[in-house]
Formats: sequence, C-alpha cells, structure tokens
Amino acid sequence: MIQLKRKFEGIIVANLTPYGADGKLDEASYRAHMEFMIERGVHGLFPIGTMGEGINIPLEEKKHIVDLLADQNKDRLDLIVQGTCINTEQSVEFAKYCFGKGVHAMALITPWFYPYDEENLYQNFKAIAEAVPKMPIFIYNNPDRANNKLTVKLYKRLLGDFENIVGVKDSSKDMGLFQDYVNGAPKEAIAISGSDSLFYLSLCAGGKGIVTAIANSHPEIFVALWEAYRAGDPAKACEIQDEINKMRSIFKIGPYASAYKYAIEKRGLTFGGFRLPLRDLTGQEKEKFEKAYEEAAFIKKWEK
Repeated sequence: MIQLKRKFEGIIVANLTPYGADGKLDEASYRAHMEFMIERGVHGLFPIGTMGEGINIPLEEKKHIVDLLADQNKDRLDLIVQGTCINTEQSVEFAKYCFGKGVHAMALITPWFYPYDEENLYQNFKAIAEAVPKMPIFIYNNPDRANNKLTVKLYKRLLGDFENIVGVKDSSKDMGLFQDYVNGAPKEAIAISGSDSLFYLSLCAGGKGIVTAIANSHPEIFVALWEAYRAGDPAKACEIQDEINKMRSIFKIGPYASAYKYAIEKRGLTFGGFRLPLRDLTGQEKEKFEKAYEEAAFIKKWEK
C-alpha cells in the first residue's frame, strides 16, 4: 500500500450540492457551508457522491466543483472526491484532474445501471488506479443505488493488485459484509461506513470513520459520538447513536435527500435546492418535517 499523507478517519461529510433558482451551482452557499462544517470539527469532505447528486453532474461541472473545493478547503480537511463517471474513460479523465488539483483521495462507486460481473468491475477499477498511481483510492460499495456489489473477493483482489487502493467505503447497511471487509483486508486498509445509523457499530467492527449525510446540518452530534468512542465511553456513544437514528427517521421525510438540504437552512445558512429529476420538499412535506423536528427536542442541544 502506498504511503498515506492523510489519516482518512473520523467524521467525513457527504457534501450536498446547492443550486440556485436558475439551476446553477450556488458557489457562495457552498463555500459558507464548508466553513460551517469546518468550524464544528469535522475531519473530511466527500463531495460529488450519492448525496451530492454526483450522478447528475456533467464532467466539466464536476471539475469546477473540485476547483472550488480545493480553493476553499486549502488542505484543512481530508478531501475524498467520488470519481466514478458515466464511463471509465471519463472516470480516468476526472481522476487525473483531481490528482492535479491536490485532491487527497478518490472514492469510486461501482459502475451503475448495467449488471456487471466481477471482471467488468475489476477492469474498470484497474484502468483508473493505473492512471493515477499516487492517488489513494477507496472502492465505494452502494449496491442499492449502483445495482452492482463489491464482493469481499473482488475487494481483496484489488487491494492485492494495486498499492494505491487503500480501503472501502461501504453503504450497504450490511454489518456482516462490513466486518468481512475489515477482517479480509490487511490491517492498514481503511474501512469507512456510509450508513449514519451504523456509525457506532462500524467503529466497534474496526471501521475508521463515517461518511455522513446528517452532518451536513448537524455535524456536532457525529463529532460527539466519535469523541465518546475514542475516549472509551461506549454508553455515551450508544446514547448518541440512538439520537442519530431518531434524527435519521425525520430526515427521511419527503423525497430522496430533500429534507437533508432543508435542514441546513434550519441552522441559519442559505442553501439552494435541487435540479431535476430530484426535487425540493413540497409545502405539506415541509410542515410534516417541521412538526417532527420541533417534537424532537433533543436536537436543540446539538445546535451550537
């Protein structure tokens, strides 16, 4: 495995992407949101992923977002960019661009839509890994969204064949699979969970951190769980995880990701909406969210 210059651990936020009424990226809101998260102690950013609408963003716009991120971040947080594009050729081009801009690592979700076999997937990841041999790469498993699963067998093969493939980001919600990723890999490999509801369990299983959606609006609660775990206080960590799970049920109100963006504005930030085919909350959905949010009084203590 290549020598890593960053730890790639702790609280890594799955950045949402703000769009203005004109459908264009709201750069000012994006920058302000980054500062909001940095000030509250997160450790990394994970842009252009599932929550960041990466599948719907054209390649040239992805490059522009990387420019903005690199400029605003200035190496303060670990920057892990989701790099799989519509085909392998574009993924290679984007990976090279990110490396040139100082991105710290790539996360590559399995190619989507078509049912690929393991050799398809291997050849795809091989092409990207060989194009940027000094770029740390995480393989991103999200079978519910991508329709293709990263098996433990393939993960071990990739780790063995490419020294810049350094770990996995797993959003399968399958703790048995997550444990197999940890146990089947060299001890220096990094396993990161992508499921907010399994943060504490994944740490107990040997995970190094979380790529979290809720931390877009409420990073404090995740930082607190991380600190409780690191301090050897499992009771407190479990208590915080229970509150995260309750928050998660509220944030599932409405269509995919909409409540997560709406919640950012509850923290006093201006944050844009979506571009079709995704959509914002309707008025009725906002009322339902507001009611549940206000009834969950514990949330207030995490709004510092």
